[in-house]
Amino acid sequence: MTVVSETQRKAKVDVAIWAGLVPENAHDPALLQGLLDQGALGFKSFMSPAGRHTTLLTLVLKLLLLLLLLLTLMLRLLLLLLLTLMLRLLLVMLLTLLLRLCLLLLSLLLVMLLTLLLRLLLLLLLLLNILLMVVVMVVLLLLLLTLMLRLLLLPPKLLV
Repeated sequence: MTVVSETQRKAKVDVAIWAGLVPENAHDPALLQGLLDQGALGFKSFMSPAGRHTTLLTLVLKLLLLLLLLLTLMLRLLLLLLLTLMLRLLLVMLLTLLLRLCLLLLSLLLVMLLTLLLRLLLLLLLLLNILLMVVVMVVLLLLLLTLMLRLLLLPPKLLV
């Protein structure tokens, strides 16, 4: 059953089918004959590409659209660059803060160590002072004992 007879059976109006003559089938006589055999009454063709009318206004609109897309891409690139710079700035600020914190901790540690060292030195001086006092007391006791021994060993007449 051909397309025409099927259409005539279903339709209530007079129908004629025209085939399209396009660059893809213009050089194939067998294909064109096949379209006629299936019921096409003839071929419709155009002197210019069908549906592709390009006017100056269309070209200008397409150019404006391309420019708009280019501007959008440039704005996105600038935004990305700005975000990159902001991230770098934040990184520098973070590193600066970290360095300051490390310096503060080191200075506190140094102050604590110096304080501890000074306290240890003071304690050592105190211990040396105590030791010196013990030595002086021992010397004084030895002198006292020596004096007492001399007094005990002296003849009594010299005591007067």
